[in-house]
This record gives sequence, C-alpha cells and structure tokens, in this order.
Amino acid sequence: MEFFVQIDAHDVMNGIDGNFHSPARDFEKLPATSGDLLLYLGVGICHRSGGKFVVHQTNQGIITMKFDDFVPGITLGIQPAWYPFLKDRILSTCADASYGAGQALRVVESVSYMSAKARIRNVKMPWANEIAFVVKIIAEGPTSFSDARVLHDRILKGDY
Repeated sequence: MEFFVQIDAHDVMNGIDGNFHSPARDFEKLPATSGDLLLYLGVGICHRSGGKFVVHQTNQGIITMKFDDFVPGITLGIQPAWYPFLKDRILSTCADASYGAGQALRVVESVSYMSAKARIRNVKMPWANEIAFVVKIIAEGPTSFSDARVLHDRILKGDY
C-alpha cells in the first residue's frame, strides 16, 4: 500500500537550488536558530545532518511524502528515512490499495485503529474481469502515519 503523508512545512525555509549551492553550504550560512530543514524544489527536503528526502508533492506550505510498504522485509518497526526528522510535523495520512480475492478480505464499511479509519469495498476493476477489494485508509494527527500502517497490517492479517 502506498501511504501519502502530509507534512506541515509552513515555517521551512526554501533552499537555493542551483549549480553553486548545496544544502550543506546553505546550512553553514544559516544559524542553528533557523531550523534543521530546508526545502529544495529540485532535491526535496534536506536536513542539517545531511539527509535528503524526496518530496512527492508540494502545495502551499504542505509537503506530501510517499511511503510504499510493498517492499520485502518492511515491517511495522521499520520507518522511512525521513520519519525521525518530520514525525512531529505530520498532519494527516491517506492510503489506498486494491486486493484480489486471494487476500481473503471482507467488506466492511468502517474499521478503525486509533486515528485511522478504513473502508473495504468490492469494486469491479476495469483492467480485470473480476471483483477486487479496495481498501482506503484516512487518518489525522501526528500519529496518523503509524496508526494507518498498523490498521493496514491488521486488515491484511484479517484482524478487524
């Protein structure tokens, strides 16, 4: 499932994107009171410690980070690299995915875990001649990303 996490970046300064500038140089010029984050349109969001993270979308002071948990070895305890630096700025999370009959999901109008709420419905998929289960999750608040991931895990395990 792909999770789209909205991050508050209203107070994050824009870095100077170009051949002669780099995040490290920009951070050297900025005092520590200026913060530990810079937003570069061509690079993403950068942390003073050297971390560079790709931003999925930017819109009026809110950036969206994308995390796909469909990677072998990913567990609930493994967070994306950007998480420690941006977790206090999380506003909301949304996610959706389609699953075939083999996943053994059941239709549920509302299932929740903490701030996360999900809906599971049957949908006729245009690319196949079968019914799929579509799971949509929304969550709000600073714990929304973690809550959405736990809810997704529970849904896949049939624990809902």
